Amino acid sequence: MHLVQTFLFFLLQPWFAFIGIGNHIDAESHLPSQLAAGESATGTWTIHKGDARGFARLHMRVPEHLHLTPLETAGASFEQRDGVVKLIWLDAPETEVFQVKLGMEAQMHFSGGSFEPLWSFISDGRRQDVALPSAYIASAAAGLAGSPLMPAPSEWVVEGADAASLPDELPPFDPDRFEVQRRIQIEGPDVALVTLEVSGHPKHRFLRLVDRLPEGCLTERDVLQGASLRFEDQELAFQWQNAPRANSFRVSYRISGDLSACLPQIQGMAEFAVGETMHTPALPAFSWEQVEDPEGWLEDLTVAEEVPAKTEEPVAVEVPAPDDGISFRVQVLAAHTYVDAPWFKKRFGFRSTIDAEPHEDWIKYTTGSFAAYDAARNHREELTSQFDFPGPFVTAYDEGRRITVQEALVRAQQHWIP
Repeated sequence: MHLVQTFLFFLLQPWFAFIGIGNHIDAESHLPSQLAAGESATGTWTIHKGDARGFARLHMRVPEHLHLTPLETAGASFEQRDGVVKLIWLDAPETEVFQVKLGMEAQMHFSGGSFEPLWSFISDGRRQDVALPSAYIASAAAGLAGSPLMPAPSEWVVEGADAASLPDELPPFDPDRFEVQRRIQIEGPDVALVTLEVSGHPKHRFLRLVDRLPEGCLTERDVLQGASLRFEDQELAFQWQNAPRANSFRVSYRISGDLSACLPQIQGMAEFAVGETMHTPALPAFSWEQVEDPEGWLEDLTVAEEVPAKTEEPVAVEVPAPDDGISFRVQVLAAHTYVDAPWFKKRFGFRSTIDAEPHEDWIKYTTGSFAAYDAARNHREELTSQFDFPGPFVTAYDEGRRITVQEALVRAQQHWIP
């Protein structure tokens, strides 16, 4: 009896391994010591990832004739192929310690074998590989298959992975055919649409496209093509766990700020893996040939920088003095970039005084000052009919502080006119 109890103890006790790897990386595994054909169990790996961020991968050789199913992946994609399991994170989990759980089912001809995990991450732009402790599962006697102590589940509950959405056979991928073209469409004096045209990419595999923007340049999303988008520390990153299956696709975003400074300093790169190798090709460097500016916004801004602000003509852009009491003006333009009066003359043919007003991270350009709302409204109509301003509208102030038009009308006891 004692012999049988001892045998069952060693048969069913989990296998533990713990090791300090350096760089604050540790690993712990919890596996059954033995499995028989037809038997199922759960294996757990606890990863102490340290300060690893960004791309990370758990690459693990597994025993033959052992089918694995992702149960908990902490957000990684999962793939089992040719005796190797790969879990890939475009962004390593935020927590320093996390778990990976895999369902294991021993198939016919299972004869035991080793798990040989390798943890990979990016540090200072280079891939680092850390060998984690291996573990061995022996082949148990077939008579124990179907034991109530390890019943085979009727259905695995899968969390954090969508393995079913991946094709059985991933299409071949040649990294030399990977190509990204950049196009830039100028949409205003300080706004441009940046489009990345991608082809030859690793379909159904992880992919990251990163554009680094200079300080002071802002961005907003446009077309994502199923990517997650992150903007942090001036890095705009499109990220896919399973890249689009189309032969080519486009993603885009808008950039705002001083375009003459923002655009030439954009630097981009891609990230993807081929086998055991991490590839980080640079995206095309900026050139003015990438830029389409049909309205001549950049040309006008260049003129505004080159023409002296002081001219003999009675035009000026200045910070307005505070008005007494309630007043109304007409806003003709808002931008992140300062432009002077000659620019308004060249771009719109406008020669009257323009006031530049910093407001909520913008520079807002107004003209005129009126005590009565109807006078400001009439001036707006004149500007709309005579000049090609992008939608002039009336703004209101109280002692030089911007307030809503509705509030100004109530305080001044005036009526709104459409």
